[in-house]
Amino acid sequence: GSVYNYYYQMAFHLKDSPYHETYDMCIKKCKNINPKKYNKNPIGDVKNTSKNILNKVIYCIKNYGLLTTVKIIIKKLLRK
Repeated sequence: GSVYNYYYQMAFHLKDSPYHETYDMCIKKCKNINPKKYNKNPIGDVKNTSKNILNKVIYCIKNYGLLTTVKIIIKKLLRK
């Protein structure tokens, strides 16, 4: 519903993507908007959420499907 939420969600989805410049631009836009008005910290929430494995799995399932997500998890587990 708001400009802040738009940039906040964009930053959340771009955090671990190869589009680092776009991620940085979204964070700057969030910082320029009064965060007290929306009660969210763009940098803290994005970092904390991106570390949550369950959120990453759910994101992958929604965007890539279950089979591809399982393949990604297996590849990551076998690398370590």
